[in-house]
Parts: sequence; C-alpha cells; structure tokens
Amino acid sequence: MGKGTWMTIFVIIIILGVVVGIAVAKNDNTNNNTFTNTSKNKIENLQANVQENSLKNETENNIANENIVEENIIENTVAEDVTGTPKTDEEKAISIVKKDYGNKPNIEFSVEGTYGKGRKIVAVRNSTTTATLAFYYVDVVNNTFVKE
Repeated sequence: MGKGTWMTIFVIIIILGVVVGIAVAKNDNTNNNTFTNTSKNKIENLQANVQENSLKNETENNIANENIVEENIIENTVAEDVTGTPKTDEEKAISIVKKDYGNKPNIEFSVEGTYGKGRKIVAVRNSTTTATLAFYYVDVVNNTFVKE
C-alpha cells in the first residue's frame, strides 16, 4: 500500500469521526433538552402546588382567626340588661366575688379559668403589683363559692 492509499484511509476515518461526533452530540443535546424540559415542568408544577397549598392554608387560617375573633367579641361584649344584671357566667362569678370581697380601690377581679363542673376560678389581684390576694371557686348556677 502506497502513501496515497494510507492518506485516503486516514481522511475517511477523520470524516467518519466527525460525522459520528456530530450525531452523538446532537443525540446528547436532544436528551439534555428533554431532561431539562421535564425537570422544568416538574419544578413549575411543584411551585404551583406549593403556592396553591400556601394560599389554601392562609385562607383557612384567616377563616379560623376570624371565627375566633368573632367568638371573643361576642364573649367579651358587655351583656347586662337594663337593670344591670350580669348575663354571662364570667360576669356572674365576678359579681358574686365582689359581693363577698368588697369593691376596694386598687383591686382587680378576673376569671382565670373553669374548674370541674363549670365552676369559674376568679382571682382577686392588687392592680398595682398584680399580686394574687385570693382565689374563689364560684358555682354560678347555685350562687355559691369556696375562697382560698
């Protein structure tokens, strides 16, 4: 084989290499674009789901907070009739405690919670120091109490 034959074989191998290289690069680019588009679609779907869930949770929280605020407004509304008689259990409990303890200056009365069978816990506090002076367990149904 002469020098010219080797040169022709060498050129053919280079041309085949370039053609195969272009084909492989084109195939990789197509697969890469498919992967990129698929990944991009998944990310967009995830973002949309997160945004939708966030809006849904925010709406549910707003509705729950509005209900709590409405309940608090209704509970905390002064519920006295024309004669000044307390209407809520909390107001009745404080009224019973005031009758026993007396309405002295620098004294606050507050309902601290509920104790077994609906009895209200009323605390008598010094309004300046907030020190607890007495606790009353008030049964508003029977108008009775236990003082501690």
